[in-house]
Amino acid sequence: MVEVNKERYEASNSDEAIQAGNAATTAVGKDGNNTLAIFRFNPGKQQVIFPPKHPYKGDLSKCNTQLAAGGNQSEKCAVAAELAKQLKENINLDRKKADAAIKEWGNNKIKKGLFWSIKNKEFTTGEVRITRSNIDNLLAHIGKTNNKFIVKDIENVLAKAKYKSSAEIDKNKSSKNYGKKIARGVERYNYYTSKWNERKVIINMEVIKLGYEQPYSITFDK
Repeated sequence: MVEVNKERYEASNSDEAIQAGNAATTAVGKDGNNTLAIFRFNPGKQQVIFPPKHPYKGDLSKCNTQLAAGGNQSEKCAVAAELAKQLKENINLDRKKADAAIKEWGNNKIKKGLFWSIKNKEFTTGEVRITRSNIDNLLAHIGKTNNKFIVKDIENVLAKAKYKSSAEIDKNKSSKNYGKKIARGVERYNYYTSKWNERKVIINMEVIKLGYEQPYSITFDK
């Protein structure tokens, strides 16, 4: 990749680029299937080392069987294992970079000791308050790097939120965790549905006894 001055070059046409990419990865075999479809795959975006039908999928399964039986890895197994290791390290590094960037954004958005107030008639309390700690909690509960950036768009996500259901705190899960929630004033949970980048999401809110809610986690529809 070569960095260039955008003023000196015309922007590429996205539709034409997609069409060219599709043409380059299309070759219909005798069985009617596209034999080049395997190359329409983005490991960084999808965060998996091999696409679903990659030949290495079967080999990796055999590799795991070999290791479990105490056997030696084949050269192909060793290569696949090393690639998987490197991708995992890269994904973890990307996660850390995303967390750091979003936390910096949050620190600039919310002053220490204060909160960001967002209101919506769908909220049973009428108000959601977001602190720096809430942002940390949200990031900790979102695994995929690309999904973490929903936090920076939380205002728009909450503006579209619709009430779904409520639930009491489960006292049986973890007495230590339960004690922490009670200490910070959590009375129950509220769940709201919303959308982000055309994906359905569910927002888990902690309802605080002082009369407001705060986001705790976000789950994404697969």
